[in-house]
Amino acid sequence: MHSSSKNRSQGVTLIEILLILGLLVIITSFAAPSFSSATARANMRVASENLQYSIRIARNTARLTESKVTMNILEEGPGGQTQRITFSVSGPSLKAIGQPGLQEDRLPVDIKLVSDYRSYEFDARGIVQNPGVITLVSRTDESLITSFNIE
Repeated sequence: MHSSSKNRSQGVTLIEILLILGLLVIITSFAAPSFSSATARANMRVASENLQYSIRIARNTARLTESKVTMNILEEGPGGQTQRITFSVSGPSLKAIGQPGLQEDRLPVDIKLVSDYRSYEFDARGIVQNPGVITLVSRTDESLITSFNIE
């Protein structure tokens, strides 16, 4: 006489696999929002650092070249979905020095830049001619906001 427990297979049943998959889906659903929030915070930090760098470089380039430097905020795509920061320099000593450090910066798609003006001009002393506020807002988590006074 054979015991029924000795004849049973030692494998995993379909119900056990489905139960484990269900638990993994539940755990993942709790982790996904925090991952999304962490990504939004990281993108905000990068965009904020790049904007600060752009302002500093525009100001310093204006001083070094004794020229007028204009920082432009451009919107592209449907509804201004993508934004970028460009620079233009005008002045007599520009040809000798070139445009050191001035590079176009494209903002991440999930970050929206809101500004008082579409351009900011820095004179030959590095002083902004039209002071204003630039605000970065996360499109995925609107509680993430960073503002800069340009003075």
